[in-house]
Amino acid sequence: MLRIGNRILTVKPRIMTASILLLGISVGTGQAAPSISSAIRRLGSSRYTVRQEASADLRMLMTHQLRMMIHATSDERRVRLMRLLEFDEHITRWALAVMRRPQPNRRELFDWGLSPLVAPLVADAFAYRPSVQVKAVNGLAALWPQSQWIVQRLLRSRHRLVYLSMLSAMWNVKPNTKIIHQLWQWSIMSGYPMVQPSVRQHLVKFHHQVITVTHFVNIWQRVQDSTFAANVLRHWNPPQLKALLTAFARTASKPNTPAARILSSPSMAGGRNYLALFARARPAAAAHYLLKILHHPTPGGINFNFNNQRVHWDGHTTIVYLLILAAHQKPSDYHFFHSQLYGGSWLTSTPGAQLAAQKRIVAWWHQHHVTSAGTAAPSRHPSAVHRQKSLHVIAGLR
Repeated sequence: MLRIGNRILTVKPRIMTASILLLGISVGTGQAAPSISSAIRRLGSSRYTVRQEASADLRMLMTHQLRMMIHATSDERRVRLMRLLEFDEHITRWALAVMRRPQPNRRELFDWGLSPLVAPLVADAFAYRPSVQVKAVNGLAALWPQSQWIVQRLLRSRHRLVYLSMLSAMWNVKPNTKIIHQLWQWSIMSGYPMVQPSVRQHLVKFHHQVITVTHFVNIWQRVQDSTFAANVLRHWNPPQLKALLTAFARTASKPNTPAARILSSPSMAGGRNYLALFARARPAAAAHYLLKILHHPTPGGINFNFNNQRVHWDGHTTIVYLLILAAHQKPSDYHFFHSQLYGGSWLTSTPGAQLAAQKRIVAWWHQHHVTSAGTAAPSRHPSAVHRQKSLHVIAGLR
């Protein structure tokens, strides 16, 4: 039985079929039939002819075993054998994936994946059909972090049913650095650059003619769903999130970088997700870099009525809003309001209102010894030490 939150999941062991047994892996005893063991040993012979003979022997044994299985005398037996063959196909795909992984942890992965409770889950996870793969997501989440590499694989699936189901199942796990970085990349950088190819092309030779076959890849569906990845990160709120947000702000403080363009574009999913994650973690250490961005030139912005309300936005609006959050203050105290523009943004009504808010929050940070000058790295200079202490005090505010 596996515990998933407040639920108990019962997983029934299944019987492994021909090819897995013939690989010499027996879940119960770890022993193999002598002829099979001998053939497997000969696969590593220094002589090419011996290796070829060993491969032929194993193929013959597998074929013989399969021939014995397929002689079904009833519909019930036929259906059950079909299910076992499907299971064998899926778990063989998993075994091939394990064989491609680095040598040090390969044996450990085999021992884990071939245990009676885990084997059905890894088989489902490596099925061809998404409807079968989703059967494994809750069990794999319950086995976290041992199941990490399979979980990460399902999160990269091109099937929306699979990656959203896996993402949902991970809601209450204790995340580690690898999964945090994977969801961060998905949340912030998904869809960038904007010129990602939307089709895959293959060339097929048909007689004397070459035909181009295209397969459409809907990358924008995954970009749209990056909001769900950000929601999971917000729910986890791991300690690493502050560092990721600060590092991104540092990169964005350099003009014309991808981070700068994402942060200055509220219509991009990555920009909206960054704001949502920043509102959750509120890293004070990012203020130094945000203050530097205010020195970047910005276009005149937009000024119009939206839903019977005057709105203003320019390239610095988001930065001022983030500086207010990093100070653990309320945007409404600076005359910011939430608008449905761009899918949900914090704006001011006029350029003058934004400029007043900017001057006020910049002065507040200066009072706490945080400016756009110098470096945010630790220093022995008294003023830098004082700034670091101020950041720790601000970070402790809630």
